[in-house]
Amino acid sequence: MLNSVDLSASGFDFSNVADFGKMMRSLHGPQAVDSFLRQAVTTCWALLPEDKRTPENLDQEVRRRLDRVLAEFKDDAETFGFIKNP
Repeated sequence: MLNSVDLSASGFDFSNVADFGKMMRSLHGPQAVDSFLRQAVTTCWALLPEDKRTPENLDQEVRRRLDRVLAEFKDDAETFGFIKNP
């Protein structure tokens, strides 16, 4: 069973993006990004066919996927009003 954290008494306003960012930083800390990225790279390596498991292929696949994720994030942020175009 997963542990759950009751955030109802945290004082964070989850409808406010700035508060959500503060909450995420207080729960995870700066090492979380490194850990999540390492896990993603390791998963990508494991999912590559054995005959394609080379550092060069891994680099190409991780960068391709990251570029796509970042482009979609930017598009979603504009679509849902998280950022404003000048």
